[in-house]
Amino acid sequence: MKIGAGIQVPPNACRALDYIGVFERIKCKATEILTRHLRRWDNGDILATRKYGPVSYAKYGYPAMVIHRADLQQGLIETAAELGVEIRTGCDVMKADFEATEVILTNGQRFRADVIVGADGIWSTLRSQVVGQAIEPTETGDLAYRGTFTRQQLEELKDAEIMRFCDENKQTLTLWLGPLKHAVFYAIRGGELWNLVLLTPDRMGKGQRTEKGDLAEMCREFEGWDPILTKITTCFSSTLKWKLCHHSELETWVKDKFVLLGDSAHPTLPYQSQGAAMAFGDAAVLGALLGSFSKTSKERLTARGMTLPKVLSIFESLQKPYSTLNVKGAATNRVMYHLPDGEEQRQRDMEFSGMTSESQSEWTWVDGQYQRHIIGSDLVRMAMDKFNSEVNADSQD
Repeated sequence: MKIGAGIQVPPNACRALDYIGVFERIKCKATEILTRHLRRWDNGDILATRKYGPVSYAKYGYPAMVIHRADLQQGLIETAAELGVEIRTGCDVMKADFEATEVILTNGQRFRADVIVGADGIWSTLRSQVVGQAIEPTETGDLAYRGTFTRQQLEELKDAEIMRFCDENKQTLTLWLGPLKHAVFYAIRGGELWNLVLLTPDRMGKGQRTEKGDLAEMCREFEGWDPILTKITTCFSSTLKWKLCHHSELETWVKDKFVLLGDSAHPTLPYQSQGAAMAFGDAAVLGALLGSFSKTSKERLTARGMTLPKVLSIFESLQKPYSTLNVKGAATNRVMYHLPDGEEQRQRDMEFSGMTSESQSEWTWVDGQYQRHIIGSDLVRMAMDKFNSEVNADSQD
């Protein structure tokens, strides 16, 4: 199994990446998704379909895509290098010095900046120091088997039904939904590679983050599921298990000139394809705010009481409510995806069958207004409107 797998880039992630100058660079390496199918676990019957492609452009101005994580990371690195960013690896932060706006590394080095962004993930070192109390990730009760395999591996199954399924779904996100579990399958790199994620109850030991997966155990988890899926799982030559964790909403993301971003601030279950999208949105909004601050005259900033901590508070005031709603939606999807067969599952499937862009539902995946807010909100424009209204307001207000 190659290290690194696929990642979904929904339209709001594309919008954020466009703001920071990365979208066009990665678009050529991504696979555009035209359709998402939610399928029944045991026979593969389609329960719901969501169209992207022209529909996505018309609604949101951007496509839905999937890409190999390595290709996405390369695009980010190349863009940063062109902007003159110095990237240092192996720099483990031990402590924050809030008075000096410095971080202290484990080797004793100190780095000072105008603003320090803690984008150090769910196992963040800076989070507890910013918030002022220990905030440890909690286990969600789910784990993920992740991996990729080649088209050649699929062909070696010598199964015409499998190949027909893959050929018909090169630009489709396929999810199988079942009791306590679900699976996600899609092509990356133009169908050269296929990405499969299997989500199951967590049977790892407490405190373990990852471990090598047992293929026989993995396959047993999906016995009795759609034969298409169970045959595809046999393509794995090895796999890793990843424990899924999150933490409760933080009281704040900001302390002085330090700010948290992405998973260090708002980790989420990967059940709404929004983890990376939220981080990209954070980056785009924070970058736009800091850029506007640096371009505004000191006289106007002083007159309006606009300081760097105030800029960070604007960032938090906009992004925190948005990300909290987003994280709650992923938790709702967990319930929706994993319903056992029964009356509630049948009612869910009925909602799926009648779903429109104007649907109202307790299931956020079905609710049209919720989807428009999460996917359609132009976070950068909202931030700029807020900043400009405060900086350019009449001084007599």
